[in-house]
Amino acid sequence: MGARRLPDHQCGLDDTRWACVHRVRCLRPIAIDDGDVPPFPYPWTNGSGGVPLSAIEIALWDIAGKLASLPVASLLGGTPRELTAYASLLRYAEPELVASAVERALSQGFRHIKLHEVRLDTVAAARAACGESVWLALDTNCPWTVSQSIENARALEASRLAWLEEPVWPPEDHAGLARVRAATTLPIAAGENAAGVHDVATMLRAGSIDICQPSVIKIGGIEAVAQAAILARVHGVDYVPHCFYFGPGFLASLHLAAAFAPEGAFELFFGDLQASPYHDAVRARQGRLSVPPGPGLGLDPDMEVLNRYRLGPPVVIES
Repeated sequence: MGARRLPDHQCGLDDTRWACVHRVRCLRPIAIDDGDVPPFPYPWTNGSGGVPLSAIEIALWDIAGKLASLPVASLLGGTPRELTAYASLLRYAEPELVASAVERALSQGFRHIKLHEVRLDTVAAARAACGESVWLALDTNCPWTVSQSIENARALEASRLAWLEEPVWPPEDHAGLARVRAATTLPIAAGENAAGVHDVATMLRAGSIDICQPSVIKIGGIEAVAQAAILARVHGVDYVPHCFYFGPGFLASLHLAAAFAPEGAFELFFGDLQASPYHDAVRARQGRLSVPPGPGLGLDPDMEVLNRYRLGPPVVIES
C-alpha cells in the first residue's frame, strides 16, 4: 500500500521533497524483502535487526537527496546550519583523569560537556574543573537498579546536571525509569537503546524521560528517528540525537538535528581519531559543527581511508 501523504502544512514538505521521501518509502521494503520475510517494519525493529535496516535506510535517504539535489535536512523540512556541539567524553573512572579531560575540552572551545561516569566523585571533579557556567550532562550507561538510581540521582542534584542519562538496568524498564524521574529534580534522558518507534512511544506513555535520544543506527534509520522526534514533541519531551559515531550515522544525525533540534546541543565524540573517512566534518571548531549542505548526507566517504583500514575484501552476497 502506498504511503499516505500528509497535507503540506502538516509535514512542511513541498512536492519535490515529498516525492523523494515517498521514493525512500517505496524502495526500502524492496531492499530487504527476500520473498519470505514481510517488509519493514515488522520483523526488523527489535534487537540487532535494527542495525542493518538502519544502514540500508540511511543509504536510501542519501540516494534520494542526491536524486533531488537536496540535503537530507531539507527533505526533512529543515535547513543545513551550524549546531552547538557537546564534547562527549570517554569513561576515565578517576577524578583526576576526568578533570583533565574536561579541561582539554574547555581549551578546545567546548562549553557543553557530557561525562560517561558512574562514580559520584568523578562527577563532582568534573563540575569543579569546568565551573558553574558550563553545561554538564552525565551518561551512566545503565549500571544501577531503580533504588540505586534514585539514591544516586538525588546525590547528583548538587552537580546541577543538564540531564542524567540511562541510569537504570535494564534499559527497557520504562516503569522503573519513570520512578527515578519522579524522585529527582534532574531531567532524565534515554532512548539510545529503544527497539523501534513503538518502544519510544512506550517510554513516552510511561512518563520516563524528559529528553528523548533515539539512535539513527539502531532504531531503524532516519524516518524512525523523525517519527520518534515528532512523538516526543507531542508529549512535551525534547529530542536530542544520540550520536557517538563517526560515519554515515554521524552525518544522518547531523541532518536530523538540523531538522528537529536545531537549537539543542549535538553529541560529538571527544577524542583524536587516527583517520576519518569524512575528515574535518567530524571535528568541531570552538564547540560548533556544520551540517554538510551538499545533496543527500552532504559528503561521500574517502575510499582511500576505508581501503586503508578494511580487514579484508568486500563480501558480495548474491541471491
